[in-house]
Amino acid sequence: MARKAKLHFIVNAVFNSREEVKAVVSGHFEKAHRVGVDLTSRELAVRLDQSADVSIVSAFPYEEGPQVMKPLGPATMVTKEGGTVILAANVRGGKFPDLLVQAFDRVFDLAKGNPKRLVLEYIRDGKVFVPEASMDFNCALDMTLLLLSRVKAILVSQEVGQHEAARLGFGHAHSLEEAIQEVLRDVPSGDVNILPAGGLVIPVMKEEMRFQ
Repeated sequence: MARKAKLHFIVNAVFNSREEVKAVVSGHFEKAHRVGVDLTSRELAVRLDQSADVSIVSAFPYEEGPQVMKPLGPATMVTKEGGTVILAANVRGGKFPDLLVQAFDRVFDLAKGNPKRLVLEYIRDGKVFVPEASMDFNCALDMTLLLLSRVKAILVSQEVGQHEAARLGFGHAHSLEEAIQEVLRDVPSGDVNILPAGGLVIPVMKEEMRFQ
């Protein structure tokens, strides 16, 4: 796409875990981007040796709307299929945007019990669920739905209630202790990964741990 658009030059900032600018890379859009990826990996990459039955992840530093969903990605990457992700999040404003919640309602209504199949069909056909929203919004929606087809997710939030979490496909708990007790009923023992700042982690895994 960049080549077809005749992109010649980029300027990108690389941030560290404290959201400080670590470096600025510029130049050819592929070469400079790769340098930025390498620098970011040095700052944020975390090696994990095993997928876990349960992963506990903080949404930090994300607190706003769809951004809160981002840490679900790295947490799912290091969780066994069918396992559980506990996502602890502060949600600015006390609720998710109406457009986001309505988008999930729309997909679940159309999906007839199989959101993964529907999302993959839309991606294959180049369609989006919310044409009036931005592309990154639609990508976040698609990715979250695909991740939720792989793991069970519990949203830990005192701002967002059980009903709203359920509309997004999440279970709900008011505290980490409550979420852990819920998981213990089904998984009395198992492996656990803990990601204290899920929004600032790039998991680096063994080849056999990666999922398709």
